[in-house]
Amino acid sequence: MNLISIPAFQDNYIWVLSENNGRCIIVDPGEAAPVLAAIEENQWQPEAILLTHHHQDHVGGVKQLREKFPSIVVYGRRKPRIKASLRW
Repeated sequence: MNLISIPAFQDNYIWVLSENNGRCIIVDPGEAAPVLAAIEENQWQPEAILLTHHHQDHVGGVKQLREKFPSIVVYGRRKPRIKASLRW
């Protein structure tokens, strides 16, 4: 498994856990554009999004990523303040 950082905003990162077969998990996608570019560049197949907390710089890209990948599973807190999370 590989851990890749994707620069986001001016001082933050979005993390991706990827396997050699292209499957990946996206952690705290604060914005979608850099994630979508990295997915295309690396030919990843995103399977899940993991949200560590509800701040906008960690969840801002979830809606757009779910629109692009409707079957992606979003994991967050049991009682989410993050409306996009589906599982806990």
